[in-house]
Amino acid sequence: MVEEIGYPVEDTVRVLQQERRQTLVHLADPRAANGLSALQHSRTATDEAVAEIRRNAADADVRDELGPAEEERLTAVLDALAGIGSLRSGVEDGTVSRAQALSLYNRLVDPCHDLLANLEVIDNVGLDKQYRALVNISRARELVSREDALLGSALVAGWLSRTEVRDVNDLVAQRTVMYDINLPLLPAAERGRYERFWKNASSAPSGAPSRRSSSPRRASPTASPRRPGTPRRAASSTNSAISTTRRPTATRTGSTRSPPTPSPRPSSPEPSA
Repeated sequence: MVEEIGYPVEDTVRVLQQERRQTLVHLADPRAANGLSALQHSRTATDEAVAEIRRNAADADVRDELGPAEEERLTAVLDALAGIGSLRSGVEDGTVSRAQALSLYNRLVDPCHDLLANLEVIDNVGLDKQYRALVNISRARELVSREDALLGSALVAGWLSRTEVRDVNDLVAQRTVMYDINLPLLPAAERGRYERFWKNASSAPSGAPSRRSSSPRRASPTASPRRPGTPRRAASSTNSAISTTRRPTATRTGSTRSPPTPSPRPSSPEPSA
């Protein structure tokens, strides 16, 4: 179950996060150099991850290991992922806004976490508690990823609406609660890695954009996208900061970096900024 369902679903969440960010950046500036090719690259990675889930889900041995509730949640994941084609078409046609794309991608990720949180994979009460804490910490990373997609695309667009400011504040608050509740359930060594990450100098830039965007006096209630022809610079990397010409009356934003995500795998990678 962990090998054939858990890991592939976790990997799919990560590539969906990358595609979501690149999609919002593309929508903020469809004419950016290399933006479309970077988006296509992220889509290819997503398609490969989704294909692995579908192959494994079709395996009779895997299905036999799933209980009725787990099989229903797996079906919900597959049904949600089946809608990614229409979402992409809306992005290409320009009929989907940044806010709509963010919401639609979130709906693809949420069933994945619901499935992971409800897999019965460990016959040990203590380890089972740690496993579920890891899943919830993965949810916290998802909140950071949503914040990053919002702020990264807003930086390209050069403006941040009051609704987006409120959304960023909500994401920061939810993420803080998730860490406060679940980090104490991990062993001290694992918990310490997160505490060191968020307190050290390398993670400081991750919180700066959130603090700047949360200031009401910087938010522009009437901010609107720039007019065609205004110069702009944008990076195509899904993991790098994106610089752009900013409207002087809009909220100034910056890039964020996600914290490390532990995996239900036996050993988790060293944290990186």
